[in-house]
Amino acid sequence: MKKPIEYFKKILPEPENYNTFSPGLYFYPDYYNAYICANISQLCYKSSVGAKHSDKTYKDAVYAVLEEWGWSPEDAHRTIFINSREIPNEDGLSVPGTQGLVVFYENVAFIAFRGSEKKLNDWLSNVNTRKVKSPYVPGYVHSGFLKAFEAIVPDKSKETNFEQQPISLFEEVIEQLRSTEAIWLTGHSLGGAIASIGASYLHHRGFPESRIYIYTFGAPRVGDAEYRKYINKMFTYRYWRFLHNHDIVPDVPFPGVFPFMARFLFIGFSREGCMLRLKREKDKDVKEVLRLIYRDGTRKIFKSYNGITAKDHSIGAYCERLTDPNHPAMKYGEMLNNITLGTTEEETNIIQLQLDLSKLKKWIWLLLLLQLGLLGLVSWLILEKYSSATVQPQSSAIINRK
Repeated sequence: MKKPIEYFKKILPEPENYNTFSPGLYFYPDYYNAYICANISQLCYKSSVGAKHSDKTYKDAVYAVLEEWGWSPEDAHRTIFINSREIPNEDGLSVPGTQGLVVFYENVAFIAFRGSEKKLNDWLSNVNTRKVKSPYVPGYVHSGFLKAFEAIVPDKSKETNFEQQPISLFEEVIEQLRSTEAIWLTGHSLGGAIASIGASYLHHRGFPESRIYIYTFGAPRVGDAEYRKYINKMFTYRYWRFLHNHDIVPDVPFPGVFPFMARFLFIGFSREGCMLRLKREKDKDVKEVLRLIYRDGTRKIFKSYNGITAKDHSIGAYCERLTDPNHPAMKYGEMLNNITLGTTEEETNIIQLQLDLSKLKKWIWLLLLLQLGLLGLVSWLILEKYSSATVQPQSSAIINRK
């Protein structure tokens, strides 16, 4: 029997009749490719919060799992373990370092970023929604997500002789990626947001967008409308965001209710990419297309999405919903020993609390803004009425000259 990775499609063909939208014409992601990406995303997690991805037990477990999934021992041991520095934010808190995996299979690379574990700082960086200008593409992005990605990128501003420094781990990764046929970026939760920024970085570094695919799971919004439009035009059908049932995380940070609100730093975020919802309907698994991106970058929205609960956020749930009975399952068995993958109940409670508080705070701000706007409008109307009542029309004087 074939191994799971042997069913993976390295390069996906462009959908038929893809130029513009026509009624009744849909296209879909490759579900088994998504299943493989979701499981690689799950492999990024580690139970011990403070553990490093350089831990030998974890490395050996990853090698063993990849070989079980069909990787050759040589390819499995080419895996690069991302374990970045931490960066302090403006509030003096430490933004957690990014962890992830760069997995090579023949001439294809998977870059998977870890989602948020139960460190409180992870979720503080998720809901700290200040926007900053993207250094890689037009538009603004979430400051916390950008910092999480930049933790693995060399900081030239702090190196007086950067060009003479030893090549960094990430630069080494870049050099290896240049010889690949395709690059698949993936991640769950915060990891999905970092994958989006990572794709914009690779484009910035000269990688053709036709070689880049992005499949994310339960990822939050990343940037503003300008960022969304540019990303959509670059990656079109190759970018898919998967949402599970009523997962709350894809619903944050918050969009602007009105176009002018996008100017505010704490709202005005927009979802990029094609979107597909994995949901349960009358005890059946349903795959529902929410929006599609066409060749020219335009998007077609079919249905809205409203996140409610963090209980639907687990990466394990995404893997389960994408399981295909006609293909082999990706199993972990006893290889990971005491290494726990995914989101625990404690993590879920922390996530739900943080997001509920964040939503409450944003709605309070919006209500205050609306109240200030209404107060200004009423004041202006009163002043206009008062001015028109006090100013009397001047009568014209008729001067008769003899």
